[in-house]
This record gives sequence, structure tokens and C-alpha cells, in this order.
Amino acid sequence: MSTRRIWRSVAAVVMLAGAGSAAAQPAPDLSALEARIRRLADSSGAQVGVGVRHVESGREVYLAPDRPFLMGSTFKVAVAVRLLALVDQGLDRLDRLVPLSAGDVFPSGSLLSERFRDSRDPGALLALRRYLELMLILSDNAATDVILRQIGGPAAVTAHVRSLGIEGMRIDRTVMDIYRDYVGLAALPPFESRNLDTLVRLMSGISPDRLAEAQRRYHADPRDRSTPRAMIELLTRIARGEALSPAGTETLLAIMRREETGVDRIRRLLPRGTLVANKTGSYGTVVTNDVALVDLPDGAGRLAMVVFAEDQAPSEAAKERLIAGIARAAFDTFHATRRP
Repeated sequence: MSTRRIWRSVAAVVMLAGAGSAAAQPAPDLSALEARIRRLADSSGAQVGVGVRHVESGREVYLAPDRPFLMGSTFKVAVAVRLLALVDQGLDRLDRLVPLSAGDVFPSGSLLSERFRDSRDPGALLALRRYLELMLILSDNAATDVILRQIGGPAAVTAHVRSLGIEGMRIDRTVMDIYRDYVGLAALPPFESRNLDTLVRLMSGISPDRLAEAQRRYHADPRDRSTPRAMIELLTRIARGEALSPAGTETLLAIMRREETGVDRIRRLLPRGTLVANKTGSYGTVVTNDVALVDLPDGAGRLAMVVFAEDQAPSEAAKERLIAGIARAAFDTFHATRRP
């Protein structure tokens, strides 16, 4: 037997052993978890959508499973899946160099824009992998729109999600287009003539009343939303290796485990050392979201978690505490060997 075949055999035995370990765990009390989630959501004062699924067994709990919530930057998980699927198919490469154009420079939420602010020529040439890392680890808006241009735009991402058999999620706009609508700009200059100076000048003419009305319209807009169930389905397909090749899946999870914007959300109350591959989403102080794949210890499997929280009244910190509390309740429910 060749060395490669030996290692494949060993891997198969390990996977079967792990699956058996997870399956042998006693069934969790999902009714108690659902009641706990409802109490936390009701006490928060926010509009809350939750999904929790044990990937291996399929046991799950939902709150408002089919209500469409604004995704914020959690939609970047779907963008990453589309890009890595093209890489899997040999249609693109993560080492391909892509220039950062003046039209990519973003007014906010972008380390790239902070570092390369020249309105004539930002002077940056990065590999697609770097844009992917910036998008998922720092939620960089400029990096996201660069990737969207390479993969066919928002419509192509939505079509890819549909090809995976997932309904209830729609990606309609680039981040720049969302920003335009959120701040109340009537229109953006063409990409070729757009730059940071132009955007700043346009934004300076927006009155407070116009800004407030634009944000009211944004929060009522049906675009760029997902149901908790749809996001859980996407995370499940990633975890089960149904969305990407093994190499693509590992690339995605390895990058998401380095995420830096969500330390006070799903990660906050979980035991030290827990592997969490997550992506946050926020807009102003109204939208506070987090989605994740969480590895349970002791071979107990993996959880897909989604918490969407919308409302002006609770502070962002309060909604973050809500997300952390729900995540810990789910973790404790599905972790059979409880720790004090």
C-alpha cells in the first residue's frame, strides 16, 4: 500500500471515530435552549433572529427563522464562497495580483483606504488572497468591492448562493452602493472618475435631515438581507464541505478564525481556546450581527450560529452582550461534558 493510501485510510478511521463520538452524545434539551434564547431576546428590546445548528446531527433551534434581516458585513461570507469556488474551478487564482484603483478608495471602514488615500493613484497592487484576508479579518469595505468586481458583482454572488440550494439570502449592492444609499447620495460618479476627494465633497453637502431620511429608507429596504435559516444553511454547507473543495474550505475557515472585529460577540463568553470562524456585520448602531462556525471540544462536533440584532434603542454594547449570551447558551447546550 502506498504512503498516500495509508494516510487516507488513517484519515477515514479518524473521521469515523469523531463522527461516532459526536453521535454518541446524549440529545441536548433544545426546548430549554429555545426558551433561554427567547428570554434573552425579549429582554434586549431588539428585533432578534437566531439560528443554531449542530452540523453533524442536524439538531437545531431558531428564533424568527424566516424573517429577512439586514446582513451588514456578514454577506462577505457569501462573497468569499463565490471567490473560492471560482478558484476551485480553476477560473481564478488567489495569487493573482489586482490593483487598487482610485475608485475603490472608501470613505470609511477600510484599512486599505487609510493606507492608500491618494485620489489620483493609490499605488497598491495586492494578491486576491490579501483582499480576501482584509475582507474577512478586518471587514475591509474597499477590499470587498475589489473582490466583487473580480467575481461578477452582487448578482453573481446571489446566483451562486441559489446554486447551493439556498433561498432567503440576497446580495444586491456593492458596499459603495450601500454606503451611497445609507448616507443619502443621489448618485455616485462613474467608477473611472470616482475618488476619495470627490466622495468627501459630495458627502459634505448632505444635511442632517437628509441623512436621517436616507437611513430610515435604508433600514426599510428589502435588499441585502438574509433569513437566519438561509445563513445557517450557507454555514452548514461550508462546514460539511459541500460549498467548496477541502482546500477551499480550509482556506476560508483558517482566515475566518483570525477575524478581529467580533471579540465582543459570539467569541466573548466561549471558553478560551475554542475555535471560532466568524464574520460580524454592523451598520451604525442599529444593526449588530455575528455568524460563526464554532468547534465544540471533546469531539462533540461543530455548531453553526447566527445572531441578527436590529434596533436603535439597545446600544451596540447591549446587543453584543445579547449575542455573546446566546452563543454561550448554545455552546453549553450542545457540549455534553459541561465544565463548571
